[in-house]
Amino acid sequence: MLNFLKKKRGYENVTETVAAIAQFLIDDTGSDLPTPFSEFLDPNKLNYSLDSLKHVDSYLDHVRKKRKSLSDEQFTKVILRCGAYCGEVIRKNSKKDFYWITYDTAAQADPRVRNFEKSTYTFYILFSEPQNFSFPLAKVGKYLDNGPGDSLWGLASMVFQERN
Repeated sequence: MLNFLKKKRGYENVTETVAAIAQFLIDDTGSDLPTPFSEFLDPNKLNYSLDSLKHVDSYLDHVRKKRKSLSDEQFTKVILRCGAYCGEVIRKNSKKDFYWITYDTAAQADPRVRNFEKSTYTFYILFSEPQNFSFPLAKVGKYLDNGPGDSLWGLASMVFQERN
């Protein structure tokens, strides 16, 4: 895209990095670690639509049942890949100009972010200026802890309803 057509963004943007992480949920070829339990994912259903998050929620149900068998590294991959995918669904389908920032950048944008612990759940944050934050990675963690009441589809639906 030509530079004069790009919207000016006031914070460090890591969208390309997070989009690549999301892509590993669909196709983990070339990744350092395969997506755990990928047999429960149908890449044909992962098309970045809101409804595709229902498929990710179903996948997370399977992960919840076998969570204790995951290594810390595998658990982190699930959080990152599913959270990045959820955020990319929001970013690609929202009328708002969402982009990904890191925890440290978010804390610069709004010091209240420091009320949340810096962790895998908050490492990447979906952001729309001036101060709209969404935490899709944390939502994956909540889903794995609490079940379908914390669905990714529900998060995206709420973001679309409130912020579009």
